[in-house]
Amino acid sequence: PTAAECVYLDVSVNSLKSLLGVQLFHSLRSLNASANLLTDTSYLHHLSNLVSLDISKNSIELISSDDFTSLQSLTYLNVSFNRIQSLRELVVCAKLGTLEASANNLKVID
Repeated sequence: PTAAECVYLDVSVNSLKSLLGVQLFHSLRSLNASANLLTDTSYLHHLSNLVSLDISKNSIELISSDDFTSLQSLTYLNVSFNRIQSLRELVVCAKLGTLEASANNLKVID
């Protein structure tokens, strides 16, 4: 399949500092980008079909609601083992059923 037709992408356990170009995979339903060197989530707003997202084991400090607003189908999110201080911005994910957020620097959950 072409990038536009791809529904599952696993780029885990690499040395990726950015997911620039992932917007070409606009049909993605599942993305595993765990165990990389990612520091932000700015690439996510292009992936409106995502149902499952694993960005655990990176260096993400901030989750922006702007990046998650378009992820209205997201039901599973793993952000464990990052440096995140607040999950407040995830309220925009109305269908989120499972959130894994262990081993962060959480100060605010609400």
